[in-house]
Amino acid sequence: MKVFLELPGYRHVVSAVFASVLCCNSWSQVPSKYEPAPEFRKIVNKDWTTYLGQVENGLAAGIGTLTDLNGDKKTGYFQDGNFLGEYIVNPCWHMVDIYYDFEDSLLMESFSIDITIQDDIPEDMYLYLCTQSSDINQMSFYNGIQTHCGGYRGVNGENNFGNFVDLGRASIFSRWSERLGSAMKIQKSGVGESGGYEGDFISVRNALPWKKGKYTVTLRNTHEKVTIDGVVHTFVAMQVFSHEKKSLI
Repeated sequence: MKVFLELPGYRHVVSAVFASVLCCNSWSQVPSKYEPAPEFRKIVNKDWTTYLGQVENGLAAGIGTLTDLNGDKKTGYFQDGNFLGEYIVNPCWHMVDIYYDFEDSLLMESFSIDITIQDDIPEDMYLYLCTQSSDINQMSFYNGIQTHCGGYRGVNGENNFGNFVDLGRASIFSRWSERLGSAMKIQKSGVGESGGYEGDFISVRNALPWKKGKYTVTLRNTHEKVTIDGVVHTFVAMQVFSHEKKSLI
């Protein structure tokens, strides 16, 4: 799977490993310095509507209720002040965050991390293990493996086309601050997505029948260039190596 990130020079500033599980109803971890501290409070908007619920950076972000001037209420999930849908459960909580800070930016050819999954994860658990989350040339990305994942067969401009495809267990590689389909390569058996509901992003996903065992997740500079809006970029590929099968999967 590939997504472009800018040239010249690949530089990692921060890398991270963390896991997230859906449907958790508690938070006992010390808040990460890399993410805004969540709050629960009331907001009066410029149009005099009111919001009561989870807040980040002064905007509705999470589960809450919006009340309009007629007293009608809309309850569900919000992001960046926008209503996204009538979710009946809270979305992902970060259960474990482990960060590695580099003293200096590093020139990148490849960036790998080993993960060992000690127990089989049941199919009814919604788990996302993010193996790498960092910046390349000040462009943020993250990638990892999930128990439930899907997407679309293609992206035309900034629009997804075709029906949503459920892949089940899969690998995922996403990049922020971009929406164009020309900025990513979707494998024939894979899917992608261009979205704006968590900030602008593009993402590629491939079915990956992972289970317990040891894996190596690698990001690799392909040196394959693409020009978008007059700026030269290069593609970065994600690969997953199974130590049990001794091959890429």
